[in-house]
Amino acid sequence: LRESILQVFKGTDILIVPPTEMEQFEGFGLSLKKEKGKIEVLGTNPSPEKGLYQYNLVVEPGSWLILERKFFGKDFISYSRPHYQLWKGKRYLVRIDTLQDREEGEDFRSWVKLEYQEIEGFWLVKKLTYKFEVASTGERIAGPVEIILTDCLINPPVLPERFKEGKIKFVNPKSVSE
Repeated sequence: LRESILQVFKGTDILIVPPTEMEQFEGFGLSLKKEKGKIEVLGTNPSPEKGLYQYNLVVEPGSWLILERKFFGKDFISYSRPHYQLWKGKRYLVRIDTLQDREEGEDFRSWVKLEYQEIEGFWLVKKLTYKFEVASTGERIAGPVEIILTDCLINPPVLPERFKEGKIKFVNPKSVSE
């Protein structure tokens, strides 16, 4: 993984526009349920043959801060819990713990840690660390793998027509400013 990342990103200036959760779950029926002072957002896929048939997000009322996620698929349930930290009055995602509960084969746990850096008044991710292990034994599957982001720049204003709806698009920033 480390070699692939070096080959793909070395010397390349890119802009990554990730799809939003709304786009990832477009077409899902949504409902809200209030329970124990929290709100649960339930998404149900009308086409369960696609593999993912339901997701649940537990959020904090008012802030809509995600406290827990569950994804239900044909042969798995994935439980994730994000962890946040306050820094200079802002809340940042610093870790995500996940349990992948599979019907067949070993269940596994993973975690992702995020570290930040301040660039031109913005806080950007500077390091991601991933680790995967067998849930029952703690045996390492992969990692820890570190991705360190250096030479980060804040993008200049980008014209909206540069983006393709619902897609991830890689753009050379030099061509954006031309």
